[in-house]
Amino acid sequence: MKKALCIILVTLTLGLSCISNANSSPMPLDGSWTVLDEFFTAPAFFSGNWTWNSDSAVRLTVTDLYASTDRFNIYDSGVFVFSTSDLPDTYYVNEPDPDAALASGLFSSGWFIFGAGAHDITIEDIHVPLMGPDYGPYGDGTVAFKAEYAPVPEPSTFLLLGAGIAGLAFFRRKSRS
Repeated sequence: MKKALCIILVTLTLGLSCISNANSSPMPLDGSWTVLDEFFTAPAFFSGNWTWNSDSAVRLTVTDLYASTDRFNIYDSGVFVFSTSDLPDTYYVNEPDPDAALASGLFSSGWFIFGAGAHDITIEDIHVPLMGPDYGPYGDGTVAFKAEYAPVPEPSTFLLLGAGIAGLAFFRRKSRS
């Protein structure tokens, strides 16, 4: 009886964990872009969530694509982390390349460095731009995002920073005398 009860509990636990993670996708940490384009009326969450577990810091970069000025809220395990930049609606700007959109300054974007550990990211589109001054909003939202290990400063960077601070302190002390 106890053995059967244990088997049932283990089966239910495993089944529930599979159901709760049914829409989870592992986030590649290699800096490659993931693009989502979904039909909805903003504000709305993109389907699924993106997960990773890392021993070091990870930088998540998010940008709008195609019709500029979608804006996004980023959540980690349901907790708000950051929003992308707030830009005025511009019409007829179309850029399908995430790197070009990020560099242009015409598309809402942002980044955040997450500490080591497990993360579960969801993205909410909070603003879909208008199709033109006399038209309603687009019927879809598009987001591009990538995750990569955050660069770690070399020891020489810390030495240079320390030398600069020591130099400032020395000159300040010298100017007081």
